[in-house]
Amino acid sequence: MITGFGRARYSTVRYYTKPKPYITLLRPTRAAYLAKMAFEKYWLNAWF
Repeated sequence: MITGFGRARYSTVRYYTKPKPYITLLRPTRAAYLAKMAFEKYWLNAWF
């Protein structure tokens, strides 16, 4: 999840846990932003 200023936040969601979904959010970091950009670049190049 991009938060702005060249940073992103890593998050995970477990939708099917009881009694409610479990959400993990880590602090915004530059490393998470670079990982997200690399992930997007990889898949865009793979598909197009």
